[in-house]
Amino acid sequence: MIYFLRGVVFFLLWSVQTFAAGERPVPIYQISETQGTYLQVPLSQEIYRYSQYEDLRDLVVIDASNNNLPFRMVSLTMKPAVKIERQENSTALAFFPINASATPAAMRALRTTIDVVDNNVRVNINNSVVASGAPSGAPSEAPDFYLIDVSSLKTKLTNLQIDWLPNEKNQYLEVHLEASKNLQNWVSLGRSTLVQIVQQEQQLKRNRIAVDIAPDTYEFLRLKVLQGSEMLQITAITALQLFNQLETTKIESESWVVDGSLSNTQATVYFPNQHSKSYAVSAWEYVRDETTPAETLSLNLAENTYGDSLKVFSRPTERQNWQLQYQGIWFNARVGNQWQQSDAISVSGNRDKLWRIELIESAKSMLKPVLIFSWQPTQLQIITSNKPPYSLAINSQNRTYQSNQVFNQVLEKTSPVWVSAELKSLNVNPMAVIPASSITDWKKYIFWGCLVLALCVLLGFALRLFKQVNQESS
Repeated sequence: MIYFLRGVVFFLLWSVQTFAAGERPVPIYQISETQGTYLQVPLSQEIYRYSQYEDLRDLVVIDASNNNLPFRMVSLTMKPAVKIERQENSTALAFFPINASATPAAMRALRTTIDVVDNNVRVNINNSVVASGAPSGAPSEAPDFYLIDVSSLKTKLTNLQIDWLPNEKNQYLEVHLEASKNLQNWVSLGRSTLVQIVQQEQQLKRNRIAVDIAPDTYEFLRLKVLQGSEMLQITAITALQLFNQLETTKIESESWVVDGSLSNTQATVYFPNQHSKSYAVSAWEYVRDETTPAETLSLNLAENTYGDSLKVFSRPTERQNWQLQYQGIWFNARVGNQWQQSDAISVSGNRDKLWRIELIESAKSMLKPVLIFSWQPTQLQIITSNKPPYSLAINSQNRTYQSNQVFNQVLEKTSPVWVSAELKSLNVNPMAVIPASSITDWKKYIFWGCLVLALCVLLGFALRLFKQVNQESS
C-alpha cells in the first residue's frame, strides 16, 4: 500500500510539472542586440501565422529569465512621414491632323483657325471642324502626324495627356513625340506606349507622356502614331503641370502572396436574388495560413492579357457561405515593356482565411491567378529590462500580459527616445505553436483526472480502514 501511494504521489508531481511546462511561452523571434531601454521593432504580417487570435492576445515579450516585458503595438501610420504628393494644373491644347506635304508656313497659319467654345478648343480646317472633346467623326485616312501648339503655355509642361475614343483596333497606341521651335528642326522627346481599355463602365487608362518642357522653349510638338492609328479619333490633348506638395502619408504597405488551385465547383456561387441562375465560370480557391487584417487585394496573372469580369469572395470557415467582396472588371495588359494591372481592390482589414475568385469560363486554360494581399505594418514598442536577449514569444495559455497600464505609468511624465531594433526569426514551424493550446488542454484533463483518481484511491483506503476497525472492535 505504501508503494502504491508513493506511485500516485509521483504521478501527480509529474503531471503538475508537465502542466507547468505547457505554460511556458514559445519564442519565435529574437530582438537584435541593441542598446537602450525603450526599443521599437517592426511587426511583420508573419506574426499572424503563429498567433491564434486576431488581436494577438497570446503574444508576449520576454527577457532571458522568461520575465514578461511591457509592450504595446502602435500603427506606423500614426507617425507622420513626409512624402511628395503630385498636384496638377491642366490646359487644353489645340492640335491639328497634318499630312507630310504640309509646309511650315501652312502649319503656322493654322493658329488663326482656333476658336474657343464652351471651354473647348475648336479648330477650323478647310471648312471642317475638328473639336477637342467633341470630334466630328473619324478621319477617312490617318494623318502622318498631329501638330500640337504649345506656344501659349506660360507654365512648365511635365506631362502630355492624350485622350481618344477606344476601340478594339486602337486600345494600344505606340507614339513618338518631337518638339520644334521653327517647324523645321525637330528634337525627339522619346517614344511611349499608351493604353486605354474600356469594359462595362470600367477602364484601364495609361494615357500620359512624361516630358520636361520649360515655358517658351518650343512652339510646337509633333505626335506620330506608330501603331494603332487605324480609325483613331483623338478627342483631346492636354498639357499637365505636376508640382510637389509636402504632406503626411501612410508608410509603404507590406504585401504577401497566396497560391491557389482550381475549385471543384466551376459554376458561380453568386446568387444576388432568388431568381438568379448558375452559370459556368473559371474559379480558383485559396487558403490563407494567417489572419492578418488585409487592406487590399490584387491579382497576379503573369504575362497573360486579360480584360474581363472578376468576382472575389471570402469566408472565415468552410461552414459559412461565400460573401461577395468585389465585382467588376480586371485588366492585365502590356504597356510598352511593362505589364500593368487594375488598381488594387480594397478589402478593409479582412481577416477571412478562405478566398475564391471567378473569371470568365475560358480563362482556366490560360491563367493561374495568384492573390497578392497587403496591409499597413505595425510597430512594437518595448520597455526592456537589463536581462537580454529579448524575445517575442507565443503564450499557449493565452494569458495576455497587461502592458498598457505599465506604459501609462512609465511614460506619463517622460518623453522616451525609441531605439530601432530588428527581429531575427528563430525559424519555428507555425504548426509547432498552433497545437500548443490543444496539448495544454489535454494536460489539464490529465491533471484533473489524476486528482480525481487520487481522491478515489484515498477514499477506498479510508473505507477499507474503517471496515477493518469495525471488524476488530466486534
